[in-house]
Amino acid sequence: MKTKIGIILLVVLSIGCAAGQEKQQVAPQNIKPLPRIGDSVILYDFNAPDIMNKRNVDFGTWELHASYTAEIAAVKPADAKEAGARGTVLMIDYDVSMPEKDMPSTDYPVYNGVWVKLKGMDLSGYDTLLLWIKGDKKRKYTAVCKLELKSDFKETASYYIETIGPDWKQFKIPLNYFRTVDGKPLKNLTSMKELTIVFEKSHVTAQAGVICVDDIGFAKLHEAKRKETAVEGKAAKKETKTEKKHKGLIPPLF
Repeated sequence: MKTKIGIILLVVLSIGCAAGQEKQQVAPQNIKPLPRIGDSVILYDFNAPDIMNKRNVDFGTWELHASYTAEIAAVKPADAKEAGARGTVLMIDYDVSMPEKDMPSTDYPVYNGVWVKLKGMDLSGYDTLLLWIKGDKKRKYTAVCKLELKSDFKETASYYIETIGPDWKQFKIPLNYFRTVDGKPLKNLTSMKELTIVFEKSHVTAQAGVICVDDIGFAKLHEAKRKETAVEGKAAKKETKTEKKHKGLIPPLF
């Protein structure tokens, strides 16, 4: 009888351990991504009715100085066809138009942006950042913004998007396009802290404006990785002083 009870307990414990392992794989470190489609996962689509209750918890804004601001809101596009296709999107209203006379020096940094928590997510199984962006042609917008990936290992790597337009466009950016200040890719992607969208006065094409963002996620695109290697090798041969200063300014794959 004792032997039978021992066997039953062993089976129960084995099932419990297997269930616990499966749960960790589906939702690493409390992040709850939408269902995976193939080799991609969407973390933020901003469609939940209470999405703005997550402000300053899962996502939010920051400013280097109170004189320049960034505001966010979850909105449905005014155009019915666009609203049907995209649902609710994140609208970012940024302003870095600080007058030079109010700046301590001409090279004083003026920037703000939006942060999105990744909550320790393991990105080592992915190779591409996905997100949709469009500019508001009525209120103006920048064609350029900086994206930053930050890890829990105190590493930050950045990449500049330079082709934001008035229509929705999906950016598919290989993760090893993101470069640290030393011009190197992130060493460890197993525990990521956050993604930030940064508006820098020194880079934006409009110092105040509105862009909309939707469907932020990650994917494993094997073909994109092969293309990235070829493109990056070609760019290295034609590197200029400007490119050395802002390494990683390679057009994203669409």
